[in-house]
Formats: sequence, structure tokens, C-alpha cells
Amino acid sequence: MLGMPDFIVRFFHRVRGNIEATIVLSLLGVAMTAFTIVTHGLAWWQQALLIAIFMCVLVWAIYATVSRRVVPTESYAKPLPVEISFPDKIRLFSKELSAYLSNRMARPDQEELYQKYSHPDANLFVQKYNETVQLWDDRLAAGYWLCFAERATALRHELVLRTGADAELDKLLGDLQNKRPEGQHQFWIQGLVERFRLLASRLD
Repeated sequence: MLGMPDFIVRFFHRVRGNIEATIVLSLLGVAMTAFTIVTHGLAWWQQALLIAIFMCVLVWAIYATVSRRVVPTESYAKPLPVEISFPDKIRLFSKELSAYLSNRMARPDQEELYQKYSHPDANLFVQKYNETVQLWDDRLAAGYWLCFAERATALRHELVLRTGADAELDKLLGDLQNKRPEGQHQFWIQGLVERFRLLASRLD
């Protein structure tokens, strides 16, 4: 293979010993037979011209096939993730948490429920309260814990490293962590959004 173009060497190694080699050899045999038939009776210079044309077409076909199949390694390289600043990371978290609140249905009206079901049986009000208002509160708290609590704590720790602890932020996180959701969780979460946004603005 000394002196042969690199793409021909690669093509030879790729097809050697497999079914593609058999196909290539068969096609070459057919081509040579057809060439013999076509050039029969032609002058030597006409045969030489046809051979040159045939070789050019063959080389071009092999090159086109190999070049389409050899994909540059760079195309598989994943782009490097864009690093966002810490204040923007806080703003992104605040935006997502605010959207979580906005996308929920309004909390059931506790006073309206009380007026409707407290008389004559107070137990009926308790049952309806648990089925509607308390369920809404529990689902709100569960969604926060599932999707946001860990990220909020991580941002709080990074803030401490950069600027020190913030008492109001710590109180909001503590309330969300330690108190049962009974009507206040939505206000604490909204307060958390606003506090994070304020702290992010101080980092700019």
C-alpha cells in the first residue's frame, strides 16, 4: 500500500475480509467484462482514453463513499455547558419557584367552606376542610419539597460562603421545613422568591 492515497488504504482495510469486499470484487469483474466488450475493435489510443476515464470515475466513486462515511471526531464532541453567574442562578431558581406558585389553582376559600358546612354538623366541616383546603396545602408543600427544597438549601449555603447568613432567608427556609402547611406555605414560598431576588441584586 506504499504510495497509495490514504483514503484508498482506509477503504481497503474497511472492506477487507467482509461482504463488502465480495461485492466490490464482483462489481470490478462485471466492470472489466463490460469494458472488454465495449473496447473490442477500438484503436489502442481509444482504449487508453476509456481506461483513463474509467479509472477517474472509479477513484472518484471510492473517494466519495469513504469521505461520506468517515465522520470527523469533532462532530461527536458535546458543546461545553455555558456557565451562568451565581446571581443569575438565583434568579433562575426564583423564576421557576414563582412559576410553580402561579400555575396552581387558587387555594379553596376556608371561610366559605366554614359557612357552608359548619352548621349543623361541625364534623362535616372538618371532613370537607381536609378534603379540599388541607389537601391543597399538603400538595403545595409536597411539590416544594420534591422540586425546590434541596436547591433552595444549596443556594442558601453558597450565599453564606459568599456574603454570610441572612436571617430573613433562614427564617423562611426554617418555616417551610419545620411547620405543617396550614395556609401559610404559599406566603412563605412567595417570600422566599422575593428574598432570593433581593439577595441576587445585592451580588451584582
